Amino acid sequence: MTVSAESPGDGWRLVSDLRKATDDVEEFDKELYQSITLGEEDLGQPDIWAEFRKCFARSAGMLRDEIRSGFYRKLLRDMIAENVQYVETRGGLGGPEIIDEIQRDNPEFKVKYISSSRRSDPRERIAKSLAQALDERAANPGLMIGFDLVDEEDKCQTNLYFINELLEARHEAGRRGITLPLYIHSGESNWTENENVLDAILLDSRRIGHGLALFKHPLLMQIVKERGIAIEVCPISNQVLGYVADLRNHPAVLYINSGLPVVICPDDPGIWKCTFSYDFYAAFVAWGLDLKCLKQLAMNSLLYSAMAPEEIERALRHWHEKWAKFITWLNEYKV
Repeated sequence: MTVSAESPGDGWRLVSDLRKATDDVEEFDKELYQSITLGEEDLGQPDIWAEFRKCFARSAGMLRDEIRSGFYRKLLRDMIAENVQYVETRGGLGGPEIIDEIQRDNPEFKVKYISSSRRSDPRERIAKSLAQALDERAANPGLMIGFDLVDEEDKCQTNLYFINELLEARHEAGRRGITLPLYIHSGESNWTENENVLDAILLDSRRIGHGLALFKHPLLMQIVKERGIAIEVCPISNQVLGYVADLRNHPAVLYINSGLPVVICPDDPGIWKCTFSYDFYAAFVAWGLDLKCLKQLAMNSLLYSAMAPEEIERALRHWHEKWAKFITWLNEYKV
């Protein structure tokens, strides 16, 4: 399937025409939905990451200019309806205009974003992405907070491969009187030899995305704990992509019990057909968490965010007010 404003050539037909011609519209819609999502039906795929990339490519094609703004508005409003107070995302969420529009009705809801590039990109493209990130950071430091490298670690380039580009960007940031913090996906890997976690720490990454391989390196775990580097844990993503078949064996249990900073993240909830709450629920059930631990994990999302100290203080005050109301409701709830 491809998405195009015009026909790519002979043999291509409009999805709307295909839908009209089908004998089973419900089944047609189901297959179309499955083409942009991953779930149990994909567990037998020989290369789950290949299917993952296809979902991104198809979804990106669907989000053309004429529907993009509506999609982002609904996305942000759905987050608010789920009691999400603050979000940091890899990539924009429709731009400052849409964010400002949403915040007029929800002043406590805050959004920031992290620029990201794919590890499969050549060095020249990464250098251009870093230069663009610096320009965005200089123009709006309150919205654009840093840079990340994403994509499949075991088959793509390492953090070290792009070291010259990353250090040059840091030097340029210093020359311009700004910073470009790193929030690097590292350790989303099956290999013990994966050194991305080590290099992320050496590069002073503010947080580490996934960090699955960290448990294989006790010394690095201690350094992460001492430096307060939060691990962005994505339970459902890790299971769907085959890194942790049984969530009861997820290394995040070790991180939490060892006192490492952990935040629960949904990674790509639209593709997993779930929302933020699903990851918290999966963690709660699989890891035997209690209410106290859930409270700390939720607070960590603010404490280890990129917000300024005064922003964090304000956000925590608002969060504690909502938490108190939740506890009151919970105490009064009758089964």
